[in-house]
Amino acid sequence: MNKNKPLSEQTLDEMLHFGHGLADLRGKIQDNAERKTYANRIFFTTIGWLLVVIIILVFSGRGWLKFSDGVLISLITTTTINILSSLVLVVKYLFKQD
Repeated sequence: MNKNKPLSEQTLDEMLHFGHGLADLRGKIQDNAERKTYANRIFFTTIGWLLVVIIILVFSGRGWLKFSDGVLISLITTTTINILSSLVLVVKYLFKQD
């Protein structure tokens, strides 16, 4: 192939199209890696947070911690809302439909 020969417009378009497709593929590969990372992080954060709430409830039930009923209800309610809403937000963002 002659290196001094100018590329045709069609060849340039094909190269640009190929480059765009390659960039798209790289972006999707990166998205999948990020999804795996953040899915694991949010899962383990949720599990850890819920375990802390369960431990507080057990300790309170055994009398090792003294909380009023209102405090326990507030703890359970706010924790449940925060965990579920953060889980939903992260999952909707990471696994959005294109």
